[in-house]
Amino acid sequence: MAVLCRSYGELLAAALGGAPHSGTREALNTALAVDDHVVAECVGRPGAEPLIGAAEGLLLVAGLQSAKLLTGVQPRFGDYTDGGAFEGAYGPRLREQLVGCFRKLSSGSRRQASAAVWRPEDSTAALVPRDVPCTLAVSFHERFGSLHMMVAMRSNDAWMGVPYDVVMFRLLQSAMAAARGAQLGEYLHVSSSTHVYSRDAAKAEKLAGRRRRREAGAAPALPEWLGPMSTRAGWSSQVKAARLAVESVTGEKSAVPAGVGAHATDALSAMASALSEKIRHRTSH
Repeated sequence: MAVLCRSYGELLAAALGGAPHSGTREALNTALAVDDHVVAECVGRPGAEPLIGAAEGLLLVAGLQSAKLLTGVQPRFGDYTDGGAFEGAYGPRLREQLVGCFRKLSSGSRRQASAAVWRPEDSTAALVPRDVPCTLAVSFHERFGSLHMMVAMRSNDAWMGVPYDVVMFRLLQSAMAAARGAQLGEYLHVSSSTHVYSRDAAKAEKLAGRRRRREAGAAPALPEWLGPMSTRAGWSSQVKAARLAVESVTGEKSAVPAGVGAHATDALSAMASALSEKIRHRTSH
């Protein structure tokens, strides 16, 4: 039975209440309605490293992959590379498609702004790479000045994956909304399989028990870096700002859109500073 969750704790509870499967407890066909409260829950998950989601979101908007950036933030990313590269990296897979999504939204083709992460060869490849995408597709809809987004996942680890996926895709939504001059709308995060591994079940149970109910009150505090990349409209401006930020953190050169202005937002500057500091801290210890 499909489950709609309105908090991260509800999603954890749904997974934990599901049937056992391959060392996990699993709920099929879940949907998480993501707002600022859910983002705050994900960022605040005990033991979470939200800058992982920030790095992934930055690379997604930039249309790049960077083992140097991701392993600098979290060395375990190195376990998922093949020949020093991520076969399933979302940035390269979505780079041109996101340009198309922006054009579709700008031209009024309001039901065609969709991009596919999953490729046919992901289903047919004889040799499975270490990095297989968990995301199937992302879709955008602009209505009455707000940009709405749906993300479809084939598989989602509720404890180790969802907190970073929510941050990554919220950054994508923020960038596309800024590119269009729109407000942030709804974000629905849908997964065919949402699960919690046995090793994480006890931790997840404690968190689900505390947060099944949404607490009333003011909007939650979010990281300063959670926002659009550029102050200028247009998708190319968002991409250029993101690429320059990746370069500032890693020193890796990448092609930037020519003739495009890109004034970095305070959020992007804060993200680049936080990522640089985290990498410096890891390499010095």
